Amino acid sequence: MTTAALQDVKPYTMAEINAMIGQAEADIAAGRVYSSDEVMKMMDDFVAQYE
Repeated sequence: MTTAALQDVKPYTMAEINAMIGQAEADIAAGRVYSSDEVMKMMDDFVAQYE
């Protein structure tokens, strides 16, 4: 990032953080997430394609 771009960076507000947490909780409840084991299997399968 350039110095000019960094000057435009602003911290999240508590409302924004709470909204992100709420969205994450809704995604978990709806099953729209992968477990770490599932992600590792997907990564292993992807890498195996190129071996």
